[in-house]
Amino acid sequence: MKNSSDVLKASEVLFSIFKPYFYMLSIFNLFVFLLLSAQILNAQEIIKIDPERMSRGTLTLSDLVASIEYIPLETNRSCLIGEIRRSEHLKISDNYILVYCNTSQSFYLFNRAGEFITKIGSRGRGPGEYLLGATPFAIDEKNRQVIIANTIGSNTGQLIYYDMNGKHVRSVSVDGRFVGAIPSVQFDDKYIAMHLNNPFKEGDPPFNYSIFSNDYKLITQKIKNVDYISTQQMAGTFIGEYYIYLYNGQLHVKNAVLNDTVYSISKNLFFFPKYIINFGSYSFTSQVLSDPELYRRVVHNHTLLRSVFETNNYVLISYMFKEKYFYQYYDKSQRRSMLFHSTSGIPGDYFGLEFANGIPNDYDGGLDFWPKQQNGNEFISWHNAYLFEENENKMKPKGPSKAVNYFEETVHNMAPKNLPPQTEANPIVVIVKFKQ
Repeated sequence: MKNSSDVLKASEVLFSIFKPYFYMLSIFNLFVFLLLSAQILNAQEIIKIDPERMSRGTLTLSDLVASIEYIPLETNRSCLIGEIRRSEHLKISDNYILVYCNTSQSFYLFNRAGEFITKIGSRGRGPGEYLLGATPFAIDEKNRQVIIANTIGSNTGQLIYYDMNGKHVRSVSVDGRFVGAIPSVQFDDKYIAMHLNNPFKEGDPPFNYSIFSNDYKLITQKIKNVDYISTQQMAGTFIGEYYIYLYNGQLHVKNAVLNDTVYSISKNLFFFPKYIINFGSYSFTSQVLSDPELYRRVVHNHTLLRSVFETNNYVLISYMFKEKYFYQYYDKSQRRSMLFHSTSGIPGDYFGLEFANGIPNDYDGGLDFWPKQQNGNEFISWHNAYLFEENENKMKPKGPSKAVNYFEETVHNMAPKNLPPQTEANPIVVIVKFKQ
């Protein structure tokens, strides 16, 4: 039986769906409504995770993978990127890759082979220029445009359009919440979903999710926040974590550390609770998040959820506990959670290197893998080039000969050409298609 807060949360979702009709229901229809409520509640799966008592499983990358594509981003003096720090700093389409460089605070466009095309716009306050904190929003292949989200003020934002040569085409003023709520994703070709600004800050809107139309108008807001008091002394990058992925044609979202539910969004914009991620006594509470001093004392004894993704048979979850990163999978058929037995042994840090670990790579002997984005049956991630160089002796090629040869050829050809030897090669994008 699910706890009362879970039932209340799901009931709230159901009531919001049927509210316009609720008071007109006959006894028969009320019975149908209650039956539907029970079915949806039972459809939720509780994924229990005890970080002190997790067993290691045997699942590896070859069990999941149909193919791996490595794309070394070209390195030259015009596009020195270094590290890609955040998952929303890369957008990928059928033919292009758009990257935001944290060091130069600029945007660079590559083709899907990793060849550099052009720098997109430039920093500044003039027409077609963007400010610090701008993020890549979308690659519009149909209209051959790149779109950048630019924050102007607390209530005002811009979407800046460029052609594929990096030239400014036009700028559109939008609701400040729209650009302030990145990351976001377009779905069903007509809606854009995102989370709002960090919900723990005073004065922010009381909902976790917003749905915008393609012309950037707010349509609806869903799922109220759990109320608690906090301050900017908190580790906001963790408390405001946002997970979003497309799977089986539906968008899935989870936001905020006190919201334990992964929701799937239907074509009619209904939010259905699908998974409840339960860390038990290791979960954060309102009391901890409302007391900065208490938070600092106990933060490492609580779990910080990092990401959620899904395949046909498994839910993939990463989290942080006692300053270490953990990667686990939930077997849908057995309803059991297990840890991946990562083999790379590469230490993680707060800037994305934790993703050098993850799912053991017995497919081609390369670095272990963990996704940063999911689009359908594709997982997208990237590795910094120096990880391949520094850990070359730890990578032992194995698996299908075609996959091993492809991996070795990629690593051999990734070094930057005609540049000073201390120049770091640009990151390598990794696209994994999982088995259907």
